[in-house]
Amino acid sequence: MTVAKTVHDYLEARDLPESVLQHVHTSNSSETAEAAHVPGRQLAKGVVLTTQDDYHLLVVIPTHRRLALEKVSEAYGGHLQLAEEPELKSLFPDCELGAVPALGMAYRLPTYIDEALFDQGEVYFEGGDHESLVRMSGEEFAALFDESAVGDFSR
Repeated sequence: MTVAKTVHDYLEARDLPESVLQHVHTSNSSETAEAAHVPGRQLAKGVVLTTQDDYHLLVVIPTHRRLALEKVSEAYGGHLQLAEEPELKSLFPDCELGAVPALGMAYRLPTYIDEALFDQGEVYFEGGDHESLVRMSGEEFAALFDESAVGDFSR
């Protein structure tokens, strides 16, 4: 598997070239950054949260930082918790379990993005499997999130 069809179609509809970086199979974003020789500050990690009403949203943060759940909850205006792994398969049906792309909007999920990712010249994110990353300029990446909530959501 390479880039998930949903991710591919979303980027293609926005005339963004799909540049893919292959790496050995990894099981988490820190391993991915190391295997792909990508600084953690440039690797965007998607974290799925569940609302008190059982809706979902995606928070995108740099891999080298941790999610600040209280900051996202405050921005959202309600209680949030980490989604359970079985929920991910139904939210991202064309992706391997745990390989959550940073493009929540491609999957019709409200998306919150950490502003630290907008300071990068290049940004990478999971393509839908555990062996490839999508690479794009920081400017192109930032443009994808013009309708997303932007803030300080990590520490």
